[in-house]
Amino acid sequence: MIDLGLTTFAEKDTEPRSECHAWSASPCFDFLHTVAGIRPGEPGFKTVIIEPNMGELKMINISFPHPQGIIELQIDKEEERQSRALIRMPDNVMGTFIWKGNKIPLSPGYQEIKLN
Repeated sequence: MIDLGLTTFAEKDTEPRSECHAWSASPCFDFLHTVAGIRPGEPGFKTVIIEPNMGELKMINISFPHPQGIIELQIDKEEERQSRALIRMPDNVMGTFIWKGNKIPLSPGYQEIKLN
């Protein structure tokens, strides 16, 4: 779609024209929710669950708007060195990071998690 000069997602592959519909933002939601795996842990987003589903991606680097501030998530999966996740949680926000079934508590502020 970029090669066609479009700036939003086309309605159809067979009739590529740019329509500025709200659903054009769905890839952003899918990336944040499905790939980065960020979702509410409790109603009102009082806590956060981060359970990435990276597939073949080697890294992700996102900022996620939360009612209490910004959640930052950076994951680097390196073959030559220890893979890691860098997470910054807003003040007063707790959560859980889930990686390969392991649950790791998250606290407000910056944390580095070594991945295996």
